[in-house]
Amino acid sequence: MDSFSSKLKRAWNWLIGSSPEFSIDNIAFNAITIATTIILLALLPFNAFIGLRKIVALMTGLIVLLSIFYYFSRFRKQYSLSLALYAILSYFTLIFTFLYNSGSYGPIIFIFFLTFQLLIAFTRRQLHPLWFICHLLVPLCLLLTEYYRPEWIPQTYANREGRFSDLLSSYFVVLICMYWITIYLRNNYTREKRKAEQRLEEIELQNQKILAQNETLELLNEQKIKLFSIISHDLRAPMVTATSLAELLKDDMLEGEEKKLFQQELYNVSAHSLDMITNLLAWSSAQMQGVTARPTPVNMQQLVQKVLSAQTANADKKQIQIVNTVMYQNSVQADADMMELIVRNIVQNAIKFTPQSGSIYIADKAENGAYEISIRDTGVGMTEEQMAALFSIQTASTYGTDNEKGTGLGLRLCREFMELQGGSIQVKSDPGNGSIFYLTLPL
Repeated sequence: MDSFSSKLKRAWNWLIGSSPEFSIDNIAFNAITIATTIILLALLPFNAFIGLRKIVALMTGLIVLLSIFYYFSRFRKQYSLSLALYAILSYFTLIFTFLYNSGSYGPIIFIFFLTFQLLIAFTRRQLHPLWFICHLLVPLCLLLTEYYRPEWIPQTYANREGRFSDLLSSYFVVLICMYWITIYLRNNYTREKRKAEQRLEEIELQNQKILAQNETLELLNEQKIKLFSIISHDLRAPMVTATSLAELLKDDMLEGEEKKLFQQELYNVSAHSLDMITNLLAWSSAQMQGVTARPTPVNMQQLVQKVLSAQTANADKKQIQIVNTVMYQNSVQADADMMELIVRNIVQNAIKFTPQSGSIYIADKAENGAYEISIRDTGVGMTEEQMAALFSIQTASTYGTDNEKGTGLGLRLCREFMELQGGSIQVKSDPGNGSIFYLTLPL
């Protein structure tokens, strides 16, 4: 039964057309011309049975004309022309039926109400006053004609039974038709209301997405402004220092231990600036060019050792012991450049925030389909508030235990690059008890 109903519904929707190919008024017109044709076909044999031959001829002509109107509206898409001809034909039919089917003595009043509802049903609102005036004036003129010229209106019923049968059948058909039209319009209204509500919901969701995107863009823009203001200050200061140190060394104004001290300071300033520029270039490239990870087989043991080799001098300066127990021999699918930058930034931070004679422990493990590197230090640790802001762009420079300077950009890069590789970065920390960073990649 459900299958038959769905097939019948698809057939009906094809007959009347669907949006957006057809307007709502056009679809209603197609539906009502089909319904009117069916009603006329049902009335035709009854009128032939009671001997109303002129009415039978009129109905036959109407069926043909309605079929033509439907064809032009549905398949030729000439709705306006079909509507105009339908309206003209409707009034012509009403007048003809009144004059040749006993006037007000017949069922014409029922037909007037039905025609009015039909015209209201499938035309735009601007035309409704026109149909109201026409349906007010045309019946009034016909009734006045019948009153003053009754001889013009022939009585076509042979007996009371014929009139009674015609009135009853016409009333029954008009009642069914008006009921069908009302239900059809109500269903159309409900369907269009539901569509409108869905469109409003979609628009609301889209607006919410746009607002969220705008908020995100504004936040990113604010962060970038803060970042570049920080970078412009923090780059200029070490460059000025480096220039001053270079001038002193160039002029041979320093000797012995003092000269070595200034050379070491120049090296530290240059190394700090290089790290900052490296992070800045990597971050700006990721933001502006949409950097994507390029995973390749990476030996993490070798990568960690490479990073530690470059950080030994910084650790030795603070007498920090680095214990490396990374033992995983198999390759991990990762972006080697990204992972090197990530490990380097976290190790540098560990050295930076670990006091003299502290320790840093680097270990790894592979289990449950994931590979994890942990980097633990015995440094100053962090509060909950500090950890909450850890991966955002800092609004002020941070200083290490030996007055080392940074901008906070490195850890934001670490998180973005880990996520690009399908991994994650987490941190645990307590003030005064150091921090542990966990880098996790899927195997």
